[in-house]
Amino acid sequence: MPPTGPLRAEAFPDATVVPFAKFTRKNGRPASRMGVFDARGQVVPASLLKRSFGKVGFAAEFTAATSASAKRDPRKVVFGGRWSRHFGHFLLESLAKAWYAKQHPELPIAWAWPTDRGDPAYTPWQAAVLEVLGITNEPVFVAEPTRFDEVVVPDSGYRIKDFMAPEQAAFLAAYPAQPRDPDRRVWLSRSRVDPGVLHARRLEAELAAAGWTVVYPETLSLDEQLTLLATAARVAGDEGSAFHLLALLADVRGLRVDIICRYPDRPVEGQNANYQTIADARALDQHMHVMADEVLIGSPSTKVTKLATTLAGYREVLELPVPAPSATSTAGPGLVRKLAGSTGASSYLEVTEREPIGADLEVPVRQIVAEALGFDPRERSGDGVVAYELPPADYFEHLASSEQAFDLIVLSGSPDSVGEWIKRARHQAHADTTWLIAGDAELVPDSLGHAQRVVEGDETWTVVNGPAAEQV
Repeated sequence: MPPTGPLRAEAFPDATVVPFAKFTRKNGRPASRMGVFDARGQVVPASLLKRSFGKVGFAAEFTAATSASAKRDPRKVVFGGRWSRHFGHFLLESLAKAWYAKQHPELPIAWAWPTDRGDPAYTPWQAAVLEVLGITNEPVFVAEPTRFDEVVVPDSGYRIKDFMAPEQAAFLAAYPAQPRDPDRRVWLSRSRVDPGVLHARRLEAELAAAGWTVVYPETLSLDEQLTLLATAARVAGDEGSAFHLLALLADVRGLRVDIICRYPDRPVEGQNANYQTIADARALDQHMHVMADEVLIGSPSTKVTKLATTLAGYREVLELPVPAPSATSTAGPGLVRKLAGSTGASSYLEVTEREPIGADLEVPVRQIVAEALGFDPRERSGDGVVAYELPPADYFEHLASSEQAFDLIVLSGSPDSVGEWIKRARHQAHADTTWLIAGDAELVPDSLGHAQRVVEGDETWTVVNGPAAEQV
């Protein structure tokens, strides 16, 4: 629950700061022990790390021996809380008490340093964040229990997936406003740090072609990232910590933000709430999107692997044009209709590098695989067409099922592609499957069946296990 009033800070004389130590709870969840202990050895509750789902920072073991052996520092300090190296957790949690340090630059800020880390120090990007925020307090990295003359413990201005206090929002909003470019659209890519979005590179190619600036935040300085956010009219991307920098902007007016949620199998309400928490506190024009056409391939912990069966949902949200197929066939549609009629096919699979030729066949089950369909597959889902708008290699690797055997299979593309697809599609065929393959019969292995060459105009096709050539 958010604070019921203004943020406060309480001073504790002769108090001890204990560093941050990780441990695993009985339920298998990670947690930590840390805290500030008053002169009587009692933990100060406001010094413990809490999130919306409960405590994750528990009181360290503090005994008479701990007190007696504690290092002595004769200064008054502000307790900064847990120091984190993680970009998002530093911005949201480590800085949650820094609002008070900003008001009292004369006081050192004491961080609970993780006991499993090396030499205590700010990273370059953390120093850059603190410079933007105007934090000039001397840092004290507490790597062993340390007793200070006085420790001020401020309330936390942010709690993960729970709240951002108005004072915290105002403290963080420090990066100066700049004129926004109405034509600047920025996509924050995670594809170089997270390979789990299997369609990322295809999407980024379409974005770049449509005039979006695709950036990789981890390759940019903090100032470069903030400048982009401060001057863009639109910012979008897959859910990630780079969006937390929006909290540092002094002015978010005129900016639209679109975040693609990590989990395609959960509603928006079940996603990471930090983004909405920040948006609510800053009155951001932000929109969270669950892409219904994404398929979850794997999800161990927070590492998600997913594949979009079409980019149509992205195009709708980001206002991208629909790409046209690179080539068409004039003879193919007629050939495939004849084959479907003469064989009585009730199921159809087409894998192509061209414009699909069988989407309108009168066959009950039709599955089309093409990197560019030329139509929105979501609009055809009600008439028996399952269309995958993606590279055929992704289809065969992640979506093709041997439980579905097709009566008619059509393959059209370059010789190398077709040769590979024949190998991959065989487990989706049965003994009587008819194949229609673009190109000469030399592409077709003898083991696939009897092959016949069919020439229509300037196009050559090969029919395998089909009717006599004169019937095609």
